[in-house]
Parts: sequence; C-alpha cells; structure tokens
Amino acid sequence: MGLKGENTVENRESRAYLRQLRVTPRKVKIVLDLIRGKDVAKAFAILKNTNKLVCEDIEKLLSMNPEDENALLLKAEILATSGEDANALKLIEQVLALNPFNEKAYLLKGSYFLSKQAFDEAIAVYDEALEISPNFAQAYHERGRVKLAKGDKQGSMEDMKRAIELSPENGANISGEYNNYEQQKNIPF
Repeated sequence: MGLKGENTVENRESRAYLRQLRVTPRKVKIVLDLIRGKDVAKAFAILKNTNKLVCEDIEKLLSMNPEDENALLLKAEILATSGEDANALKLIEQVLALNPFNEKAYLLKGSYFLSKQAFDEAIAVYDEALEISPNFAQAYHERGRVKLAKGDKQGSMEDMKRAIELSPENGANISGEYNNYEQQKNIPF
C-alpha cells in the first residue's frame, strides 16, 4: 500500500495504490466510483456510510499517513458531523501537537466549543491562535462571533473591525453577519 501525490489545501487530489487486497476488482470499482472526484472529507463520509467490506480497506488507504495534518483535520470534521465530538477534538489536539501554527485547527477547535456553547473556552482558543498569529483575520472574526453570542457587543464590534482591517475583502460578509444576528435577536417568538 502506498500513497502518491500531495494532500494539501491547495491540492487535495491524490493517487493511491492498494496491493494484495482479497476482493474482486469489480467490487472495489463500485466503491471507488462513489468517491472518485470527491474531496477527501466527502470521500471519508461516503465510505463511513457505505455498507461494503472493501470500504474499510479504502478508508485505511486514504488515512495512511498519521502525521498528515490535512487528513487529520478532514477526519476531525467528519467525526464532528457524525456526532463523535470527543474523537474529533482528539484529532484536532493531535494536529496542534504536530504543528502549533495550524490556523485551521484553531478554527475547528474554537467552533467545536462554540457549538457546545462553551463561550469562554472558545474565546481562549481564539486568543491562543491570535497570540501565535496576530494578523489572523478569521480568528478575530470568529472570536467576535463568540463574543456577540455571549452578549459582549462592544468586544464583538472591536474584533469584527479588526477582522475587516486585516481582510477588507470579507468586510461585507462580516458586517452582514453581525446585522443578521442583531435582527434575529429582535424577532419575538
């Protein structure tokens, strides 16, 4: 078994070779046709939900390198959407142990705590990310969202402004998101 190619954010297309598999090529082709052309996250999700024995072998092939940060983060996203939050958080922590500068890992970890409404923990994650990378616009944006959800309008506005300063092209999205949140809060139910 071996992987050939890169699996990075820029290039998620890889070529894989699996040898000495005791399954007919026709059965393998059926499953491969399901995932061909899909990004790795979708491929893992399809394999996880397909009831074929060969899926386990193909999934092992896709996740061969235990230190591939992108593969670990994709698996964490799949686990999180499957409700396996504790395992997803372990993978995110593993990525941060491999590379404490991985911005995507901080975003995933912060969104994990936000989804659990653990606002203080989410803010602490974004604080840590900003300590490592002070010009990380998306971390300011996400921390602003958490502060807004927590009720800290002033802190949220400061973070959103900083995010817009660092990434002006996303300014319309950020201000629109803030306005939508305010409108939703004012709708009586």
